[in-house]
Amino acid sequence: MQRMNVPWRHNGTGMTFPEVDDLSQRIDLQALRDYSNAVQARTREIVSQLNPNSLDAVMEADCLRLILVDEGLAHSQAEGLANGR
Repeated sequence: MQRMNVPWRHNGTGMTFPEVDDLSQRIDLQALRDYSNAVQARTREIVSQLNPNSLDAVMEADCLRLILVDEGLAHSQAEGLANGR
């Protein structure tokens, strides 16, 4: 977050237009590219080790809400993500 110069962790769903404008003005695009490349590399590493049967598991709503809302991955106005909406 610090390298990209963003003040929040969430993925952007539910952002207002002024919040998008602020993000567009402040974000360090090279840091965002570096982060994206690191996430892609780690995702490929994890996916290559997955057991296809493990993909059938469903995350409990309380656990999903904890990650998305309580830990700040989703915007505070996007709680519908935790409800499957």
